[in-house]
Amino acid sequence: MKATDFASLRPDPQISPLKGTTRANERREVDRMRAEIDRLHREISDCQNALLNSNEHADLLQEHFYRVSASLTAESFWAIAEKCR
Repeated sequence: MKATDFASLRPDPQISPLKGTTRANERREVDRMRAEIDRLHREISDCQNALLNSNEHADLLQEHFYRVSASLTAESFWAIAEKCR
């Protein structure tokens, strides 16, 4: 057998063993999946930022409600004290 005969037995490097798809098709699919993964990473980051902002906003509201409650309690105390005089 000649060397050229063996060359014809090698698989075509442009054809994938998976369902006969070409390497170019596989590359496009890998690129598409990477783009989707990148998009999902950005979405996760956006959601984490939104959660942090939401938590900070909740903390500010909680502090505000505490101050309002303390103020109302003090006003109620002084109003009752005035009535008792």
